[in-house]
This record gives sequence, C-alpha cells and structure tokens, in this order.
Amino acid sequence: MEFEGRFIDIMEVFNVDKYEFNIKLEQIKKLAAKKEYKQAAEIAKQMNWNKVKDWSTLATIINVQEAAGDYEEARDMAILAYNRNLGGRKLIYKLTEFFIKVDDFENAEELYREYAKLSAHDVNKYILYYDLRRAQDAPDTELVDILEKYKEAEIDEKYMYELAELYYKTGRKEDCSKTCDNLVLWFQDGIYVEKAVKLKEKLGVTMTNTQKKILSEINAGKSDEEANKERLFMEQKELARLKRTKSAICLMKMIKLIQTKQHLLTRLQIAGILM
Repeated sequence: MEFEGRFIDIMEVFNVDKYEFNIKLEQIKKLAAKKEYKQAAEIAKQMNWNKVKDWSTLATIINVQEAAGDYEEARDMAILAYNRNLGGRKLIYKLTEFFIKVDDFENAEELYREYAKLSAHDVNKYILYYDLRRAQDAPDTELVDILEKYKEAEIDEKYMYELAELYYKTGRKEDCSKTCDNLVLWFQDGIYVEKAVKLKEKLGVTMTNTQKKILSEINAGKSDEEANKERLFMEQKELARLKRTKSAICLMKMIKLIQTKQHLLTRLQIAGILM
C-alpha cells in the first residue's frame, strides 16, 4: 500500500508538471503568432525539452529561437531533434545552417556531406554549400562555380544577382552584364531587378530602354525619399524650437509671478501689515 501511495504521488507531480508545460507551450505559440519571438524564446529557454519527442513541437521552438536570433539555442534544440531521428532532411539542412551561423564549420561540413548524400537531386544543396563556403571566406571564383551549378538547375533572382555581383568582382564584366539583362527580363521588377540595373550602370555599358526607365524610377524614388527626410528634419527642428519657446515663456511667467509676490510682500511690510 505504501508503494501504491508513492506511485500516486509521483503521477500527481507528473500531471502537474505536464499541465504547466502545456500552459507555457501555448504561451509560446500565442506569442509566436504575434511575432513576439524574443519573449517566446525566453519562455522556451526556461523549459525542459529533454522528454519531448513530438517533431511538430520541437520544430515550433526551433523556428521561434531562430526568429529571435538565438542561434545557439536553436542549434541545441535542433541537435536534440536530430539525435532522436526527427525532422529528416529538412532538419539536417536547418542544423547545418545553425552550425554555419555559430561558426562551427567542422560540424557544418560533416552535416553538409550527410545532406548532400541524402539529397543527390536536390538543388538546394548548392545553396547550402555556397553559404558554408562564403562563411569560410572561400575565393570568389569558387563561389561563382557553385552558383553557376545552381543556376543550371534553378532560376532564383536573389542568387542570380549574387552571381552577377561575383562576376563583377572577378572581372567577368560581359557575364555580369548578361546576367543582369536576364534578371531584368525574367523578373521585371523587385529589389533584385533594381540592384541589377544599378550594377549594370556601374559597368558603364549600354542599357535597354526598360532598364533606363527602371533606373529613372529608382532615382525619382530617391529624390522623393530625400525630400521626405528633409521635410521630417525641418518639422522636428521646428517642434524643438516651439518646445524651447514654450519652456522660455513658462519660465518668464514663473519669474514674473515670483517678482509680483515679492513686490506685494514688500508693500505689505512697508504698510506694517506683515512684521
């Protein structure tokens, strides 16, 4: 009977701990939904995740920690999931990214090889390797080779622009110009199209009418932005002046009030009302 009583006590403690854990987990999810990742990550840091085997829950916490910029915490959580054979290739990719972000290149290289072996036909392996080698300060020529392989299998405006930049850095101006042309032609607008047009302008080569128009719109936007900044500066300056004027007026009123009181007291003393 004594053993049975202890068992019931243990189960009650377990149920209380599980209840509190679930409450905190719901708090994390609600905070994450409101994009309050820092606060959500702080709660996660106080919890014990060693017994959690649900991939969906661990994935949520990993995403929260990553969004909060807690890459070491996210890495540790990803390692926990990895050691339990959860998450598959996606987790291996993400864990490799975390190792890169915390400058643990030895483990990053080992995991990259594992990912590449499991994902022979996945073009994202090129991007993962590109991120790794760039973090290791690989030569620009090597980075070009990696992105060229990626470009053969996938068209992506971000990495097309980065490839164009690398062409520019390595002196391959013709390839740079051609890549910028293709980026503008295929994507029409957006931040990387604008960057490609500005890069082509930097090359000093002939631009198409479409590219000239985009460049003109960029410059017009800059003028508007500078005008808005100047207007905001002048408004803030005027507001500061008004505050100083208001403070000065208040100070003068206080001085005048004190002088009036002092004058009144002097007159009362002279009249013999105050001793």
